[in-house]
Amino acid sequence: MQCILILGNPSIWAISLEERDKHDKKFDTLSPSMGYVSGEQAKKFFLQSGLPPAVLAEIWALADMNKDGKMDRLEFSIAMKLIKLKLQGTPLPTALPIIMKQPPVPVPTLTVPASTYGTVKIPLVPTATGLSPLVAAASPRPLVSTLGTGGLPNGGLGLLQPTPAGAMSSFSSTSVPSDWAVPHASRLKYRQQFNSLDKQMTGYLSGMQVRSAMATTMLTQTQLASIWTLADIDKDGKLNAEEFILAMHLVDMAKFGQSLPLSLPKELVPPSQRYFDKFKANLERGNAELEKRRQALQEAERREQERREQLRREEQERKEREAREAEEKRRIEEERRLERQRELERIREEERKKEIERKEAAQRELERQRKEEMERRKKGELQIKREQDQDDIIKLKAKKRSLEMELEAGNKHKQIEDRLRDIQNKKKHQKTDIDVTNQRKEACQLDMSNIQMQLEEFQRKLAQLNPEQRRLSEKLKSMALNVPGSYLKL
Repeated sequence: MQCILILGNPSIWAISLEERDKHDKKFDTLSPSMGYVSGEQAKKFFLQSGLPPAVLAEIWALADMNKDGKMDRLEFSIAMKLIKLKLQGTPLPTALPIIMKQPPVPVPTLTVPASTYGTVKIPLVPTATGLSPLVAAASPRPLVSTLGTGGLPNGGLGLLQPTPAGAMSSFSSTSVPSDWAVPHASRLKYRQQFNSLDKQMTGYLSGMQVRSAMATTMLTQTQLASIWTLADIDKDGKLNAEEFILAMHLVDMAKFGQSLPLSLPKELVPPSQRYFDKFKANLERGNAELEKRRQALQEAERREQERREQLRREEQERKEREAREAEEKRRIEEERRLERQRELERIREEERKKEIERKEAAQRELERQRKEEMERRKKGELQIKREQDQDDIIKLKAKKRSLEMELEAGNKHKQIEDRLRDIQNKKKHQKTDIDVTNQRKEACQLDMSNIQMQLEEFQRKLAQLNPEQRRLSEKLKSMALNVPGSYLKL
Protein backbone atom coordinates (compact mmCIF):
# COMPACT_ATOMS: atom_id res chain seq x y z
CA MET A 1 0.00 0.00 0.00
CA GLN A 2 1.39 3.40 -0.97
CA CYS A 3 0.25 6.60 0.66
CA ILE A 4 0.43 10.01 -1.06
CA LEU A 5 0.15 12.97 1.43
CA ILE A 6 -1.44 16.16 0.16
CA LEU A 7 -1.49 18.54 3.14
CA GLY A 8 0.07 21.57 4.79
CA ASN A 9 1.64 21.69 8.24
CA PRO A 10 -0.92 23.25 10.63
CA SER A 11 -0.21 23.46 14.36
CA ILE A 12 -0.91 20.45 16.55
CA TRP A 13 -2.63 22.75 19.04
CA ALA A 14 -5.37 23.84 16.64
CA ILE A 15 -8.92 22.69 17.47
CA SER A 16 -10.85 21.42 14.46
CA LEU A 17 -14.51 22.03 13.78
CA GLU A 18 -15.32 18.36 14.34
CA GLU A 19 -13.52 18.37 17.67
CA ARG A 20 -15.24 21.55 18.72
CA ASP A 21 -18.66 20.05 17.86
CA LYS A 22 -17.89 16.97 19.96
CA HIS A 23 -16.65 19.12 22.81
CA ASP A 24 -19.82 21.25 22.71
CA LYS A 25 -22.00 18.15 22.81
CA LYS A 26 -20.06 16.85 25.79
CA PHE A 27 -20.27 20.28 27.41
CA ASP A 28 -24.08 20.19 27.08
CA THR A 29 -24.27 16.79 28.79
CA LEU A 30 -22.81 18.33 31.95
CA SER A 31 -25.90 20.56 32.36
CA PRO A 32 -24.08 23.92 32.31
CA SER A 33 -25.52 26.77 34.34
CA MET A 34 -25.59 30.23 32.74
CA GLY A 35 -23.16 28.95 30.07
CA TYR A 36 -20.60 27.61 32.58
CA VAL A 37 -19.71 24.29 34.19
CA SER A 38 -18.40 24.38 37.74
CA GLY A 39 -14.97 23.18 38.79
CA GLU A 40 -16.47 20.18 40.58
CA GLN A 41 -18.40 19.09 37.46
CA ALA A 42 -15.32 19.44 35.24
CA LYS A 43 -13.09 17.64 37.77
CA LYS A 44 -15.33 14.56 37.94
CA PHE A 45 -15.50 14.44 34.16
CA PHE A 46 -11.78 14.98 33.49
CA LEU A 47 -10.77 12.26 35.98
CA GLN A 48 -12.39 9.72 33.65
CA SER A 49 -9.50 10.27 31.23
CA GLY A 50 -7.15 8.34 33.54
CA LEU A 51 -4.65 11.21 33.79
CA PRO A 52 -3.15 11.93 37.21
CA PRO A 53 -4.79 14.81 39.10
CA ALA A 54 -1.52 16.77 39.02
CA VAL A 55 -1.56 16.73 35.20
CA LEU A 56 -5.25 17.64 35.16
CA ALA A 57 -4.44 20.53 37.48
CA GLU A 58 -1.87 21.83 34.95
CA ILE A 59 -4.43 21.46 32.15
CA TRP A 60 -7.00 23.35 34.24
CA ALA A 61 -4.52 26.16 34.90
CA LEU A 62 -3.90 26.51 31.15
CA ALA A 63 -7.55 26.25 30.08
CA ASP A 64 -9.10 28.48 32.77
CA MET A 65 -7.99 31.67 31.06
CA ASN A 66 -9.83 34.14 33.31
CA LYS A 67 -9.10 32.17 36.53
CA ASP A 68 -12.71 32.28 37.68
CA GLY A 69 -12.87 28.64 38.81
CA LYS A 70 -15.40 27.66 36.11
CA MET A 71 -15.32 26.96 32.35
CA ASP A 72 -17.27 28.21 29.38
CA ARG A 73 -17.48 26.36 26.05
CA LEU A 74 -14.14 27.65 24.72
CA GLU A 75 -12.23 26.87 27.92
CA PHE A 76 -13.84 23.42 28.12
CA SER A 77 -12.87 22.70 24.49
CA ILE A 78 -9.28 23.80 25.18
CA ALA A 79 -9.08 21.50 28.22
CA MET A 80 -10.43 18.57 26.18
CA LYS A 81 -7.87 19.20 23.44
CA LEU A 82 -5.01 19.32 25.96
CA ILE A 83 -6.21 16.06 27.58
CA LYS A 84 -6.31 14.37 24.17
CA LEU A 85 -2.79 15.54 23.29
CA LYS A 86 -1.47 14.49 26.69
CA LEU A 87 -2.94 11.01 26.28
CA GLN A 88 -1.18 10.81 22.90
CA GLY A 89 2.18 11.63 24.50
CA THR A 90 2.46 15.33 23.68
CA PRO A 91 4.02 17.36 26.55
CA LEU A 92 1.89 20.18 27.90
CA PRO A 93 2.94 23.71 26.88
CA THR A 94 4.21 26.13 29.49
CA ALA A 95 1.76 28.75 28.22
CA LEU A 96 -1.49 28.39 26.33
CA PRO A 97 -0.86 28.64 22.55
CA ILE A 98 -2.60 31.54 20.88
CA ILE A 99 -4.06 29.28 18.16
CA MET A 100 -6.15 27.47 20.79
CA LYS A 101 -7.94 30.73 21.56
CA GLN A 102 -8.83 31.23 17.87
CA PRO A 103 -11.90 29.81 16.04
CA PRO A 104 -11.77 26.09 15.12
CA VAL A 105 -10.01 25.04 11.89
CA PRO A 106 -10.97 22.16 9.56
CA VAL A 107 -9.16 18.85 10.08
CA PRO A 108 -6.64 18.26 7.24
CA THR A 109 -6.82 14.85 5.53
CA LEU A 110 -4.53 12.82 3.35
CA THR A 111 -5.47 10.80 0.31
CA VAL A 112 -4.29 7.18 0.33
CA PRO A 113 -4.70 5.38 -2.97
CA ALA A 114 -4.46 1.63 -2.56
CA SER A 115 -4.88 -1.16 -5.04
CA THR A 116 -6.84 -3.23 -2.62
CA TYR A 117 -9.01 -0.71 -0.72
CA GLY A 118 -9.27 2.10 -3.21
CA THR A 119 -8.78 5.75 -2.37
CA VAL A 120 -9.42 6.56 1.33
CA LYS A 121 -9.37 9.88 3.20
CA ILE A 122 -7.87 9.38 6.65
CA PRO A 123 -7.79 12.04 9.40
CA LEU A 124 -4.39 13.16 10.64
CA VAL A 125 -3.19 12.82 14.21
CA PRO A 126 -1.34 15.80 15.75
CA THR A 127 2.14 14.91 17.02
CA ALA A 128 5.01 16.83 18.49
CA THR A 129 6.50 17.44 15.04
CA GLY A 130 3.31 18.25 13.15
CA LEU A 131 0.45 16.09 11.75
CA SER A 132 0.84 12.36 10.99
CA PRO A 133 -1.65 10.07 9.29
CA LEU A 134 -3.71 7.86 11.53
CA VAL A 135 -2.82 4.89 9.24
CA ALA A 136 0.83 4.02 8.54
CA ALA A 137 2.07 4.64 5.02
CA ALA A 138 3.10 1.04 4.39
CA SER A 139 2.84 -1.71 6.90
CA PRO A 140 2.60 -5.44 6.54
CA ARG A 141 1.25 -5.70 10.10
CA PRO A 142 -2.43 -6.55 10.57
CA LEU A 143 -4.86 -3.94 11.89
CA VAL A 144 -5.25 -3.92 15.66
CA SER A 145 -7.42 -1.77 17.87
CA THR A 146 -5.63 1.29 19.18
CA LEU A 147 -6.49 3.52 22.11
CA GLY A 148 -9.50 5.33 20.80
CA THR A 149 -10.83 8.33 22.58
CA GLY A 150 -14.54 7.84 22.12
CA GLY A 151 -14.94 7.22 25.87
CA LEU A 152 -12.67 10.07 26.80
CA PRO A 153 -14.08 13.43 27.69
CA ASN A 154 -12.82 14.99 24.47
CA GLY A 155 -14.65 12.50 22.27
CA GLY A 156 -11.65 11.52 20.12
CA LEU A 157 -11.55 9.16 17.17
CA GLY A 158 -12.36 5.48 17.56
CA LEU A 159 -10.74 4.13 14.38
CA LEU A 160 -8.67 1.02 13.72
CA GLN A 161 -5.10 1.69 12.74
CA PRO A 162 -1.89 -0.35 12.50
CA THR A 163 0.30 0.39 15.49
CA PRO A 164 4.07 0.10 15.09
CA ALA A 165 5.90 -1.51 17.96
CA GLY A 166 7.99 1.55 18.62
CA ALA A 167 4.96 3.80 18.73
CA MET A 168 3.21 1.36 21.09
CA SER A 169 6.07 1.36 23.57
CA SER A 170 6.42 5.10 23.34
CA PHE A 171 2.70 5.65 24.03
CA SER A 172 2.77 3.19 26.91
CA SER A 173 5.59 5.03 28.60
CA THR A 174 3.80 8.36 28.43
CA SER A 175 0.14 7.59 29.05
CA VAL A 176 -0.13 4.93 31.79
CA PRO A 177 2.34 4.02 34.56
CA SER A 178 4.14 0.72 34.03
CA ASP A 179 3.56 -0.64 37.57
CA TRP A 180 0.03 -1.90 36.78
CA ALA A 181 -0.18 -5.72 36.47
CA VAL A 182 -2.61 -5.46 33.55
CA PRO A 183 -0.61 -5.96 30.32
CA HIS A 184 -0.30 -2.95 28.12
CA ALA A 185 -1.82 -4.71 25.14
CA SER A 186 -4.85 -5.63 27.23
CA ARG A 187 -5.20 -2.05 28.34
CA LEU A 188 -5.28 -0.80 24.76
CA LYS A 189 -7.58 -3.55 23.63
CA TYR A 190 -10.13 -3.15 26.39
CA ARG A 191 -9.90 0.62 26.29
CA GLN A 192 -10.95 0.44 22.67
CA GLN A 193 -13.78 -1.92 23.62
CA PHE A 194 -14.82 0.47 26.41
CA ASN A 195 -14.90 3.33 23.93
CA SER A 196 -17.02 1.33 21.54
CA LEU A 197 -19.48 0.42 24.29
CA ASP A 198 -19.65 3.96 25.69
CA LYS A 199 -21.70 5.30 22.81
CA GLN A 200 -23.07 8.21 24.87
CA MET A 201 -19.50 9.21 25.89
CA THR A 202 -20.46 9.32 29.56
CA GLY A 203 -17.09 7.97 30.73
CA TYR A 204 -18.56 4.89 32.41
CA LEU A 205 -20.53 1.71 31.61
CA SER A 206 -23.62 0.53 33.39
CA GLY A 207 -24.15 -3.01 34.67
CA MET A 208 -26.29 -3.92 31.65
CA GLN A 209 -23.60 -2.72 29.23
CA VAL A 210 -20.88 -4.69 31.03
CA ARG A 211 -23.12 -7.79 31.18
CA SER A 212 -23.62 -7.67 27.40
CA ALA A 213 -19.85 -7.36 26.94
CA MET A 214 -19.18 -10.37 29.20
CA ALA A 215 -21.97 -12.51 27.77
CA THR A 216 -19.53 -14.25 25.39
CA THR A 217 -16.93 -15.08 28.05
CA MET A 218 -18.65 -18.36 28.99
CA LEU A 219 -17.94 -17.72 32.70
CA THR A 220 -20.34 -18.65 35.46
CA GLN A 221 -22.57 -16.13 37.15
CA THR A 222 -20.58 -16.62 40.36
CA GLN A 223 -17.32 -15.77 38.59
CA LEU A 224 -18.87 -12.77 36.88
CA ALA A 225 -20.27 -11.54 40.21
CA SER A 226 -16.83 -11.93 41.83
CA ILE A 227 -15.21 -10.07 38.92
CA TRP A 228 -17.76 -7.24 39.21
CA THR A 229 -17.20 -7.01 42.97
CA LEU A 230 -13.40 -6.81 42.48
CA ALA A 231 -13.55 -4.40 39.52
CA ASP A 232 -16.11 -1.95 40.96
CA ILE A 233 -13.55 -0.39 43.27
CA ASP A 234 -15.55 2.71 44.21
CA LYS A 235 -18.78 0.64 44.58
CA ASP A 236 -20.86 3.06 42.53
CA GLY A 237 -22.62 0.34 40.47
CA LYS A 238 -20.85 1.29 37.24
CA LEU A 239 -17.37 0.90 35.74
CA ASN A 240 -15.13 3.60 34.40
CA ALA A 241 -12.41 2.86 31.83
CA GLU A 242 -9.79 1.56 34.28
CA GLU A 243 -12.35 -0.54 36.17
CA PHE A 244 -13.59 -2.05 32.88
CA ILE A 245 -10.01 -2.87 31.79
CA LEU A 246 -9.44 -4.52 35.19
CA ALA A 247 -12.70 -6.49 34.88
CA MET A 248 -11.77 -7.80 31.42
CA HIS A 249 -8.27 -8.68 32.68
CA LEU A 250 -9.87 -10.71 35.49
CA VAL A 251 -12.07 -12.38 32.86
CA ASP A 252 -8.93 -13.34 30.94
CA MET A 253 -7.40 -14.75 34.15
CA ALA A 254 -10.54 -16.82 34.80
CA LYS A 255 -10.63 -18.03 31.22
CA PHE A 256 -7.00 -19.17 31.46
CA GLY A 257 -7.82 -21.18 34.57
CA GLN A 258 -6.35 -18.82 37.15
CA SER A 259 -8.28 -18.50 40.38
CA LEU A 260 -9.83 -15.15 41.16
CA PRO A 261 -8.45 -13.41 44.29
CA LEU A 262 -10.76 -12.82 47.24
CA SER A 263 -9.58 -9.23 47.47
CA LEU A 264 -7.95 -7.11 44.83
CA PRO A 265 -4.12 -7.27 45.04
CA LYS A 266 -2.22 -4.05 45.17
CA GLU A 267 -0.59 -4.60 41.77
CA LEU A 268 -4.06 -4.89 40.17
CA VAL A 269 -5.34 -1.67 41.71
CA PRO A 270 -5.39 1.04 38.99
CA PRO A 271 -2.61 3.62 39.43
CA SER A 272 -5.09 6.50 39.64
CA GLN A 273 -6.93 4.68 42.42
CA ARG A 274 -3.64 4.08 44.23
CA TYR A 275 -2.85 7.72 43.90
CA PHE A 276 -6.25 8.59 45.32
CA ASP A 277 -5.72 6.12 48.21
CA LYS A 278 -2.37 7.70 48.99
CA PHE A 279 -3.91 11.08 48.53
CA LYS A 280 -6.77 10.11 50.84
CA ALA A 281 -4.33 8.80 53.47
CA ASN A 282 -2.21 11.91 53.20
CA LEU A 283 -5.37 13.96 53.31
CA GLU A 284 -6.53 12.14 56.46
CA ARG A 285 -3.13 12.66 58.07
CA GLY A 286 -3.16 16.26 57.00
CA ASN A 287 -6.70 16.66 58.29
CA ALA A 288 -5.68 15.09 61.61
CA GLU A 289 -2.74 17.46 61.85
CA LEU A 290 -4.96 20.35 60.84
CA GLU A 291 -7.49 19.25 63.46
CA LYS A 292 -4.76 19.27 66.12
CA ARG A 293 -3.61 22.68 64.98
CA ARG A 294 -7.19 23.85 64.78
CA GLN A 295 -7.85 22.68 68.34
CA ALA A 296 -4.61 24.33 69.48
CA LEU A 297 -5.62 27.50 67.68
CA GLN A 298 -9.09 27.26 69.15
CA GLU A 299 -7.59 26.84 72.62
CA ALA A 300 -5.26 29.79 72.03
CA GLU A 301 -8.16 31.74 70.58
CA ARG A 302 -10.30 30.79 73.57
CA ARG A 303 -7.60 31.96 75.96
CA GLU A 304 -7.10 35.09 73.95
CA GLN A 305 -10.85 35.57 73.91
CA GLU A 306 -10.98 35.10 77.69
CA ARG A 307 -8.11 37.55 78.11
CA ARG A 308 -9.81 40.04 75.83
CA GLU A 309 -13.10 39.44 77.62
CA GLN A 310 -11.35 40.05 80.97
CA LEU A 311 -9.75 43.21 79.60
CA ARG A 312 -13.08 44.23 78.15
CA ARG A 313 -14.81 43.66 81.50
CA GLU A 314 -12.08 45.59 83.32
CA GLU A 315 -12.32 48.37 80.77
CA GLN A 316 -16.10 48.29 81.04
CA GLU A 317 -15.90 48.41 84.84
CA ARG A 318 -13.39 51.25 84.65
CA LYS A 319 -15.61 53.15 82.25
CA GLU A 320 -18.67 52.46 84.42
CA ARG A 321 -16.77 53.61 87.52
CA GLU A 322 -15.60 56.75 85.74
CA ALA A 323 -19.13 57.27 84.47
CA ARG A 324 -20.51 56.86 88.00
CA GLU A 325 -17.89 59.28 89.37
CA ALA A 326 -18.62 61.75 86.59
CA GLU A 327 -22.34 61.32 87.21
CA GLU A 328 -21.80 61.84 90.93
CA LYS A 329 -19.77 64.98 90.23
CA ARG A 330 -22.46 66.23 87.89
CA ARG A 331 -25.09 65.43 90.49
CA ILE A 332 -23.16 67.30 93.20
CA GLU A 333 -22.57 70.24 90.87
CA GLU A 334 -26.23 70.20 89.91
CA GLU A 335 -27.26 70.11 93.58
CA ARG A 336 -24.91 73.00 94.33
CA ARG A 337 -26.24 74.92 91.38
CA LEU A 338 -29.81 74.20 92.42
CA GLU A 339 -28.96 75.19 96.00
CA ARG A 340 -27.45 78.48 94.79
CA GLN A 341 -30.45 78.97 92.56
CA ARG A 342 -32.83 78.27 95.43
CA GLU A 343 -30.85 80.65 97.67
CA LEU A 344 -31.02 83.38 95.02
CA GLU A 345 -34.74 82.73 94.59
CA ARG A 346 -35.21 82.85 98.36
CA ILE A 347 -33.31 86.16 98.57
CA ARG A 348 -35.27 87.59 95.66
CA GLU A 349 -38.50 86.34 97.20
CA GLU A 350 -37.60 87.96 100.51
CA GLU A 351 -36.70 91.21 98.76
CA ARG A 352 -39.93 91.03 96.79
CA LYS A 353 -41.94 90.42 99.97
CA LYS A 354 -40.13 93.25 101.71
CA GLU A 355 -40.80 95.53 98.78
CA ILE A 356 -44.46 94.55 98.80
CA GLU A 357 -44.59 95.08 102.53
CA ARG A 358 -42.96 98.49 102.12
CA LYS A 359 -45.44 99.40 99.42
CA GLU A 360 -48.36 98.13 101.51
CA ALA A 361 -47.07 99.99 104.58
CA ALA A 362 -46.66 103.16 102.52
CA GLN A 363 -50.14 102.64 101.13
CA ARG A 364 -51.55 102.10 104.59
CA GLU A 365 -49.69 105.14 105.91
CA LEU A 366 -50.97 107.24 103.04
CA GLU A 367 -54.50 105.99 103.64
CA ARG A 368 -54.18 106.64 107.36
CA GLN A 369 -52.91 110.17 106.75
CA ARG A 370 -55.71 110.76 104.29
CA LYS A 371 -58.27 109.53 106.82
CA GLU A 372 -56.75 111.62 109.59
CA GLU A 373 -56.75 114.63 107.32
CA MET A 374 -60.38 114.07 106.46
CA GLU A 375 -61.24 113.53 110.10
CA ARG A 376 -59.37 116.68 111.09
CA ARG A 377 -61.12 118.62 108.40
CA LYS A 378 -64.50 117.25 109.43
CA LYS A 379 -63.73 117.86 113.10
CA GLY A 380 -62.71 121.40 112.29
CA GLU A 381 -65.88 121.95 110.33
CA LEU A 382 -67.95 120.46 113.13
CA GLN A 383 -66.06 122.54 115.71
CA ILE A 384 -66.70 125.69 113.74
CA LYS A 385 -70.32 124.71 113.37
CA ARG A 386 -70.57 123.98 117.07
CA GLU A 387 -68.96 127.27 117.94
CA GLN A 388 -71.37 129.03 115.61
CA ASP A 389 -74.25 127.18 117.25
CA GLN A 390 -72.93 128.09 120.67
CA ASP A 391 -72.64 131.72 119.60
CA ASP A 392 -76.17 131.59 118.30
CA ILE A 393 -77.32 129.98 121.53
CA ILE A 394 -75.56 132.69 123.54
CA LYS A 395 -77.12 135.33 121.40
CA LEU A 396 -80.50 133.68 121.79
CA LYS A 397 -80.03 133.50 125.54
CA ALA A 398 -79.09 137.13 125.59
CA LYS A 399 -82.15 137.97 123.55
CA LYS A 400 -84.20 135.76 125.85
CA ARG A 401 -82.96 137.63 128.88
CA SER A 402 -83.66 140.88 127.20
CA LEU A 403 -87.11 139.70 126.26
CA GLU A 404 -87.71 138.45 129.71
CA MET A 405 -86.65 141.77 130.98
CA GLU A 406 -89.03 143.36 128.53
CA LEU A 407 -91.77 141.01 129.63
CA GLU A 408 -91.00 141.85 133.16
CA ALA A 409 -91.23 145.40 132.27
CA GLY A 410 -94.58 144.68 130.72
CA ASN A 411 -93.57 146.18 127.44
CA LYS A 412 -94.27 144.85 124.13
CA HIS A 413 -95.55 141.48 125.31
CA LYS A 414 -96.81 140.77 121.91
CA GLN A 415 -93.52 141.74 120.29
CA ILE A 416 -91.76 139.46 122.63
CA GLU A 417 -94.04 136.66 121.63
CA ASP A 418 -93.39 137.51 118.01
CA ARG A 419 -89.70 137.68 118.64
CA LEU A 420 -89.97 134.41 120.51
CA ARG A 421 -91.68 132.87 117.54
CA ASP A 422 -89.00 134.36 115.34
CA ILE A 423 -86.36 132.93 117.58
CA GLN A 424 -88.11 129.58 117.49
CA ASN A 425 -88.23 129.82 113.74
CA LYS A 426 -84.57 130.72 113.68
CA LYS A 427 -83.96 127.79 115.94
CA LYS A 428 -85.86 125.64 113.52
CA HIS A 429 -83.77 127.03 110.70
CA GLN A 430 -80.65 126.41 112.73
CA LYS A 431 -81.87 122.88 113.36
CA THR A 432 -82.42 122.55 109.62
CA ASP A 433 -78.91 123.85 109.07
CA ILE A 434 -77.68 121.29 111.56
CA ASP A 435 -79.56 118.61 109.61
CA VAL A 436 -77.99 119.87 106.42
CA THR A 437 -74.60 119.74 108.14
CA ASN A 438 -75.34 116.20 109.24
CA GLN A 439 -76.31 115.36 105.67
CA ARG A 440 -73.05 116.84 104.50
CA LYS A 441 -71.31 114.78 107.13
CA GLU A 442 -73.07 111.68 105.87
CA ALA A 443 -72.10 112.64 102.31
CA CYS A 444 -68.49 112.98 103.46
CA GLN A 445 -68.71 109.60 105.12
CA LEU A 446 -70.15 108.18 101.86
CA ASP A 447 -67.24 109.75 99.99
CA MET A 448 -64.88 108.13 102.47
CA SER A 449 -66.62 104.78 101.85
CA ASN A 450 -66.21 105.26 98.10
CA ILE A 451 -62.58 106.13 98.60
CA GLN A 452 -62.22 103.02 100.76
CA MET A 453 -63.82 100.94 97.98
CA GLN A 454 -61.48 102.49 95.43
CA LEU A 455 -58.57 101.64 97.70
CA GLU A 456 -59.77 98.05 97.92
CA GLU A 457 -60.14 97.97 94.12
CA PHE A 458 -56.58 99.24 93.80
CA GLN A 459 -55.40 96.58 96.25
CA ARG A 460 -57.26 93.88 94.22
CA LYS A 461 -55.60 95.12 91.02
CA LEU A 462 -52.29 95.09 92.83
CA ALA A 463 -52.93 91.46 93.87
CA GLN A 464 -53.72 90.66 90.20
CA LEU A 465 -50.43 92.21 89.15
CA ASN A 466 -48.47 90.08 91.63
CA PRO A 467 -48.47 86.87 89.35
CA GLU A 468 -47.27 89.00 86.45
CA GLN A 469 -44.56 90.35 88.73
CA ARG A 470 -43.61 86.80 89.74
CA ARG A 471 -43.55 85.70 86.05
CA LEU A 472 -41.30 88.61 85.19
CA SER A 473 -39.13 87.72 88.18
CA GLU A 474 -38.84 84.09 86.98
CA LYS A 475 -38.03 85.28 83.46
CA LEU A 476 -35.42 87.61 84.93
CA LYS A 477 -34.10 84.66 86.98
CA SER A 478 -33.83 82.42 83.86
CA MET A 479 -32.09 85.24 82.02
CA ALA A 480 -29.74 85.61 84.95
CA LEU A 481 -28.99 81.85 84.85
CA ASN A 482 -28.33 81.94 81.11
CA VAL A 483 -26.23 85.08 81.33
CA PRO A 484 -24.67 85.13 84.83
CA GLY A 485 -22.96 88.45 84.20
CA SER A 486 -26.23 90.20 83.46
CA TYR A 487 -27.68 89.16 86.83
CA LEU A 488 -24.66 90.56 88.59
CA LYS A 489 -25.10 93.82 86.71
CA LEU A 490 -28.73 93.88 87.74
